[in-house]
Amino acid sequence: LEAKADKAVVDATALVDAAKLPTTTTNTVAVRVAALRDAQAIVEKADAKIDRGSKCSGSGQVRLKIDLADFAPKFASATARKSAAGALEYVSVQGYFYDKRNPADPYHAGQIDLGFNGPDFHGVGTYTIGAGGGLSFSLREETTQWTFVSGTVIVTEYDEALRRMGGSFNGTVSDGVSTRTITEGRFRVCKLIIDTQ
Repeated sequence: LEAKADKAVVDATALVDAAKLPTTTTNTVAVRVAALRDAQAIVEKADAKIDRGSKCSGSGQVRLKIDLADFAPKFASATARKSAAGALEYVSVQGYFYDKRNPADPYHAGQIDLGFNGPDFHGVGTYTIGAGGGLSFSLREETTQWTFVSGTVIVTEYDEALRRMGGSFNGTVSDGVSTRTITEGRFRVCKLIIDTQ
């Protein structure tokens, strides 16, 4: 998208420059108006492409690999919980499977949770477990609960007005006996829930 935008700027600039040049025809105004109109059309077309590329689809998604095996929950959500005074208390991102046919345990197929302590969360940035980042991870596969013992989350997008949050993550999880490696983790949530107490 960035490359397309740059090309659009070059093309539009060339047309604007052309509009400034003297013309050999008698209808100078008409020629320049046409050039400026074409430049505007290029800019609007590029803006539309950029806008389509930046849109979220559905509720979003969470994707990762567990020991190189794909883990792709069907659903994704994120919540920013605030106090009555508006102070951020907690931010969480979840990727999960949901089985309504199993009301006793609808999340049995697996889920992953990324949690940020509100006072330690500053939007876009890097958060590390065990480094005072106020970050917690948990992963559930069937009946096994895994906890992240090390890891990093990079938040690349956090916009409460647009209700979006995105980023990437990796780390190591343990069930107290063995460990597993999380790689290529990424998330983008399109409907950030603002929960005010």
